Amino acid sequence: MILDKENCVFMSAVLFFLFFVISIISFLFFSDGRVKRTMFFLSEKSHILVGESRQLPVMSTREEDVRVLMEDLILGPFNINNTAILPEGTRINSLFLRKKVLYIDLSDESVIFQHNVQISFSKICKGIEKTLRFNFPWIKKIQFSIHGEPVVFFDK
Repeated sequence: MILDKENCVFMSAVLFFLFFVISIISFLFFSDGRVKRTMFFLSEKSHILVGESRQLPVMSTREEDVRVLMEDLILGPFNINNTAILPEGTRINSLFLRKKVLYIDLSDESVIFQHNVQISFSKICKGIEKTLRFNFPWIKKIQFSIHGEPVVFFDK
């Protein structure tokens, strides 16, 4: 068999296509379905927001991806030198996306810290916003509410 220029181009295209198909199949069946996400917590020493990365599952919708990240943020940091930005017991009452605007309704516990941690709700929201915007830059606006009541910030 003599390989001329047309046969070489055809063979190259077939090999490229096969490589592409194999790549897609390996991604779909052999990936672990996890993605690296960065959450921001309060440093105990410097009282600034510092990042902490984790592997979280990839969900089927953007809304579910955001919810998984928020639930992990509520659990708090792994690093013992960092402090949670949300009080223990905080729950997500509702979370939904509409036209790239994220609406988050948190439980009453989100404004009540138990221990010696003194952090304003404004700083809590800034930490949540930093985490969400870092991981989901397509979010245009974040609207917070507590137990159904919209949160209004006067310092923005």
